[in-house]
Amino acid sequence: MKIHCPGCNRAYDISEEKLSKPLVKAICKQCSTKMIIDRDSKKVKIVSTAEPGISEETTELGSSAEIPGNVSQAPTDLEQEASKSPSSQIPGSVMSMSPKYPKHRNALIMGVVALFLFIVLAVGYLLLGRTQTAFREFTQNPINYLTRFINGYETYKVCESYLRRNQKLFRGLGRDLRFTVVKEEIRILKGEKRAMLLVKAKGRLGMQNILFQLKKSQGRWRIYYVGIALPDGTYQTLFPKQRS
Repeated sequence: MKIHCPGCNRAYDISEEKLSKPLVKAICKQCSTKMIIDRDSKKVKIVSTAEPGISEETTELGSSAEIPGNVSQAPTDLEQEASKSPSSQIPGSVMSMSPKYPKHRNALIMGVVALFLFIVLAVGYLLLGRTQTAFREFTQNPINYLTRFINGYETYKVCESYLRRNQKLFRGLGRDLRFTVVKEEIRILKGEKRAMLLVKAKGRLGMQNILFQLKKSQGRWRIYYVGIALPDGTYQTLFPKQRS
């Protein structure tokens, strides 16, 4: 009868004389594994605890004829049962179950983080710059800033557009001409919205005050009077031009 040791898989050829009983104990000569040989089913299993009906007599397999070669390539019954068990189908680690990431995953993550930080810094810089500019304008001329802020810069934009188109009227003030609102008043007279702005025009060579009067018609501010302040407190009319 040919058997294989369940411990080291060594092959043995046991004579029928040593298998006088249906269940026989034996010890492997190579690994000293204790086993039980079932003569009828020709199966071998490792001895764990004493089983009833088995003789205490132990057979030394080393005294019988041995099959050449220490290890047999044929799987034993125990190995076949182990291969069918669910535990053999469980992955070896959690990493084997996780999906594969892109080849340049770390570089992509770092790039996204760097882009996010750049956007945050850029937005913060813009907001801080605007805040500083608004604060500087408010401290220099609170009335100008508040009136322009409340009225949405509409009246000032109309006046500034006029001044930019007619800079030749202020050649005597020199270069780097700048315009600043000194005073602004908005009133409603007879259901009509009117505004008065006193604007300071300042250049390298001098300064002049310009008076604007506007009306709001069809949702838009329109200029109906422009005058330059004179030393005596009166205004020289620039618009509308007087006909001769």
